[in-house]
Amino acid sequence: MAEQIEVILEPAQSAQKALLRALSRTGWVTAGLTLLVLVIVLWVHFFHRPVNPAEDPRWQELRQKSVADPQNEAVAEEFRRLDLALRRNYFWATRLLVGGSILALVGGVLSVVCWVTVGQLRQRFFLPGTPGLFEDPELRERREAIRALLAGTVVFFVVAGGVSVTLAPPVKWSKVLQPLQVPLLPQEVGAVSTPKPAVETPQSAELITPKPVVTTPKSANEFWAEYCRNWPRFRGPEGSGISRTGGAPQTWDAVSGHGVKWKVQVPLPGNSSPVIWGNKLFLTGATPERLSVFCFDVDTGALVWERTIPSQASPPLDPKKVSRETGFASPTPATDGQRVYVMFATGDVAALDFEGNLVWSRNLGVPDNVYGHAASLECFVDRVFVQFDQGSRPEDGKSRLFILSGATGEIVQEVPRPVQNSWASPAVVLCGQSWQLITSSTPWVIAYDPQDAREIWRFAGIEGDQGPSPVAANGVVYTGNEYCYCFAIRADGSGDVTATHLVWKAEENLPDLCSPLATDEFVFLLASWGLLTCYDAKTGTKLWEHELEGSFISSPGMAGELLYVIGEKEEATPDGSSHHSGTCWVVRPARQGAEIVAKNPLGEGCTASPAFKDGRLYIRGREHLFCFAN
Repeated sequence: MAEQIEVILEPAQSAQKALLRALSRTGWVTAGLTLLVLVIVLWVHFFHRPVNPAEDPRWQELRQKSVADPQNEAVAEEFRRLDLALRRNYFWATRLLVGGSILALVGGVLSVVCWVTVGQLRQRFFLPGTPGLFEDPELRERREAIRALLAGTVVFFVVAGGVSVTLAPPVKWSKVLQPLQVPLLPQEVGAVSTPKPAVETPQSAELITPKPVVTTPKSANEFWAEYCRNWPRFRGPEGSGISRTGGAPQTWDAVSGHGVKWKVQVPLPGNSSPVIWGNKLFLTGATPERLSVFCFDVDTGALVWERTIPSQASPPLDPKKVSRETGFASPTPATDGQRVYVMFATGDVAALDFEGNLVWSRNLGVPDNVYGHAASLECFVDRVFVQFDQGSRPEDGKSRLFILSGATGEIVQEVPRPVQNSWASPAVVLCGQSWQLITSSTPWVIAYDPQDAREIWRFAGIEGDQGPSPVAANGVVYTGNEYCYCFAIRADGSGDVTATHLVWKAEENLPDLCSPLATDEFVFLLASWGLLTCYDAKTGTKLWEHELEGSFISSPGMAGELLYVIGEKEEATPDGSSHHSGTCWVVRPARQGAEIVAKNPLGEGCTASPAFKDGRLYIRGREHLFCFAN
């Protein structure tokens, strides 16, 4: 009887055994991979545990050396590279620990499910009648062994996975996504608020107004039309880096003088970029003892005037709290055609007329910024905008958006910002039929109405140090940094648009310093180590990447169909010191790749971004100001 049943069941049992073998092997393979992931996670935790860069002894030592000897280029470069490496390792290790822990838990659960299923099916398949009638003693022993192994495996995975998640540094997603805790100022559209002093900055009430100024009112459209005919702010009128006034020279050699219209020495150091209105070019330069504004003639390069701005910072800014790479004159000026507005790392903001007379000057308080204040100014009609982001955490409540009167310097409006310190600059852009002031800092991208500072929309997702400034093209805002993503956000929303207006996001070759450049077709990202990457502006598909030689702080520019990308590298000199040499690559982009049109030497390093106007290219090097023309 038994033999007859076995003959009948033999074909079915073959299929059943094949299924059991497949499930069992899947469980073992998954368990092996899971164990490997756990080993990697625990290895990273014990040997590469994420450490805040500022807590690293080497970082602190190099920081002190750099502050003590600010002229030592080798120490400054070593500090910058160490800081970049530590920050990359911190975010890499954090993501690996969290992702690996989750993967290990999922793998453990999958293994247990496979093995439990095998046990249940084995009992069902091989006990068709009376329990124990056809049961093989060897199978019974194997089943008991599997049950013991399953129990031990469950305990192992639960404990190991829980320990891994516990050991991993917390990623505060809840804080990134939490709603605004600081209420906005209750103001009606078009209203002007009573000036208010900045938090913890009693000296901000001090305002120097040497002479009365008569301002001719303009409509927004009239102002914008004239604004766009010049290069009035950081990266041009739209903050995009794109010239709307024609092409620029493609080849030159600043060392031999070929293609150089003029070259002049800049009296003081600074990282601010040139701004141009009419036949005047404005720059700032500074040392801890002196804050200066320079006006050059765009045709000859002659220094028309130089003015020193008296600092009202009280107490004065400690030079040790300003990174040498940032310096005292990193914010780029802005001009509306009547006055030029300047700002320095001390928190001093001032306006001068085109003859160099001081119109007004005030101090907003010494910024609490780990590397020093670097956000550039923006102006619109009769207003000046200051993105004054401070503090090491959004919860510090120190960040503000100041709107100043261009004519008097008085605070028209002061809006609390729920963000931490940043180095990104605000930009007024036309999105559809509305003007928007776009800002970006951890954790929010926020758009304000430039007329009354009313918040229009906000998007959560920025993490880490926000250095790149946001740009907009075709109704989409592009922003982000290497510690999160590059986000493409539709700018036609209202309120919190985090869940509704994300077009795409990218995570490859992201910049930590250089701002993106966006057209209707492409988005270009430039990493500080020299990787130029092109994305499709509509889909976020990576089209190509091209590696350039050197380090990059200057944001790319565009004139006509060509990109202008400026990098520098440190070279040793015969006397044992070091020297920065700079190069400007002229690139013709296409969907298929990048064509290098020219590689033009500057003869010195460059950290400022290029300026374009009327077919000319203006570049501020570490020592000189250049004008290149065909």
